[in-house]
Amino acid sequence: MNRIFIILLVINLTFKLNSDAQNVTVEPKVNQLLNDLIRGLQVQNIEESEKIVLGCVHSSLKTEDGKRLIRDVFEYSFQKAHEVAALYQYPVLVARMREKGQTTVGHEPNTEQGRIVEYYLSKKSKDNGLPAPVQVFFPASGGNPTIYYLGGL
Repeated sequence: MNRIFIILLVINLTFKLNSDAQNVTVEPKVNQLLNDLIRGLQVQNIEESEKIVLGCVHSSLKTEDGKRLIRDVFEYSFQKAHEVAALYQYPVLVARMREKGQTTVGHEPNTEQGRIVEYYLSKKSKDNGLPAPVQVFFPASGGNPTIYYLGGL
């Protein structure tokens, strides 16, 4: 009896997670940012892809001169996201979003106050798995939002 209950609960939760998708309204600036990110990640040439993605990410993810992603981001987040980008819908479809709250990002002396929101991006096919999160940073100064974390892709 408990086993059947658990199986039904898992099926219900999986259905709920997969059916959330179609109705999340995303403000135009964020929608454009997420589309630019996925479009950039889907460029096959990794150097060209990185150049496009640089225009989407927060300055704390870039080298000091702004011409490259910092090594850890490039090797651990970007390369993985680049490899799986073809699995994601383009234009993007946000399945759900979650407010992470107020925070400070960056490194001294260039820290920045703001808030982070996670946007879960849908894949082309549910067979490829559940939507994955991308974190967007909204500066308290009112500047444009930027990608702060793409390691969920």
